[in-house]
Amino acid sequence: MNVDPRLLAPFVAVADELSFSRAAAGLSVTQPALTRQIAQLERLVGARLFDRTTRRVALTPAGEALLDPARRALAALDEGVTAARRAAHGSGDGLRVGLGTCGNVAVAPDVIAVFEARTGSAVEVSRAATGGSVERLLRRTIDVAFLRPPLHDADGIAFRPLLREPMVVVLPSDHALAALDQVPRAALREEPMVWSDRARGPGSWERGLAAIWGDATEGARHVAALRPDEEMMVTAVAAGLGFTLAYASRMRFLHVPGVATRPLDPPLEGELAVAWRADDPSPDVAAFVALAAERIGATAQPV
Repeated sequence: MNVDPRLLAPFVAVADELSFSRAAAGLSVTQPALTRQIAQLERLVGARLFDRTTRRVALTPAGEALLDPARRALAALDEGVTAARRAAHGSGDGLRVGLGTCGNVAVAPDVIAVFEARTGSAVEVSRAATGGSVERLLRRTIDVAFLRPPLHDADGIAFRPLLREPMVVVLPSDHALAALDQVPRAALREEPMVWSDRARGPGSWERGLAAIWGDATEGARHVAALRPDEEMMVTAVAAGLGFTLAYASRMRFLHVPGVATRPLDPPLEGELAVAWRADDPSPDVAAFVALAAERIGATAQPV
């Protein structure tokens, strides 16, 4: 089946906004035109992608299944166009930086802004989870990335730890465990979990499950729902589908009603690192890594 990529961007926009009007405004199209594009995509897929009423828009199971592949397809198309332009016109002086999707939203922009000011080099920014960032580094479509170790399938990738920061448990606000100041990890073992697909970051995926159940394989049996990103995981928690784990720094930027965050007992921390190809001789890459360590690693404070 050939699906016009121009139909995927409107689908992802509506999925992100869960609003046809807001998505239409963001895409600079009329709402009827956007509705027609979604209807055309649904005909090609052979399934409804959204449940839509006068009060709410929600992804159907088919829509949830399509969302992550649609994001990857659009990212791959963007990477291909960028690679073609670089092949035709030369790589230029710009540095391509990958940002993760969990918890570095506060620190990475500062490093990028200082790097641009100090060097006069333009920085091209893209976003992907840790697994996607490793793939992009290996495909040479980005030069450096902020990501979350441990890394899998990362031969040839070097990384430098920058800081450690706490993770929290995210619960429905009316859950009995939300009344505690700290939630014992053992108290979560009989609870259903909302988690992400392993491909987003195999190391973090396994580590989060093992932190609660002692073993990732055992923990996977308790995963009641999979969601493609942190915001949708937290939204699923608000809907009562289970608990999830998130970086405390990320939760400061996610404003989802109906959830409570609590520290874990014993505490659980994650690591933020900057990664690059070990065989990359670029002085810009070396300068960026050193700057990231200077701006973030020197303080080693959670963000």
